[in-house]
Amino acid sequence: MYENLYKKIKKSKGEEKMILYKDFEFDMAHKLSDYDGLCKNIHGHTYKLTLGIDIKELNKLDIGIDFKDVKKIYNEYIASQIDHALWLKDDSTNRDIIRVIKAHGLKIITTKFNPTAECMALWIWKQLNQHLQLYTITLFETPTSRITIRRKDYDDLKCLIEE
Repeated sequence: MYENLYKKIKKSKGEEKMILYKDFEFDMAHKLSDYDGLCKNIHGHTYKLTLGIDIKELNKLDIGIDFKDVKKIYNEYIASQIDHALWLKDDSTNRDIIRVIKAHGLKIITTKFNPTAECMALWIWKQLNQHLQLYTITLFETPTSRITIRRKDYDDLKCLIEE
């Protein structure tokens, strides 16, 4: 995608030297199946997502990746699917809700797993993995509750959301 990259950034001991961070917000509703608590009800959050992108090279303008390109990728692969959507686990407890939401042409995402912060962050990683050199993803469900996934752990964790 970035053919003009020419300045290699030297690494020592395999550690990243530059991590670019870009923050996003989106609004989404969800509910947790088989949960004994308030989150068994449909409710919404304003989520904050921080993407950490490994910068390995700089282009002729000394840019690793343009913030606007990160935003474009985020909008195309994440926001277009989940912003102002309802996310439900596709199971017997939600089948009627899913049918009604789809019948009304409303925005819904369904998966084989509960839309917990942990699984949502893994799903986001999976969507972006082909397009960005991700280093970390941090997803805030509330201002005081968040999950972080690191590149070195993703391969061990992705099995949790495989469908």
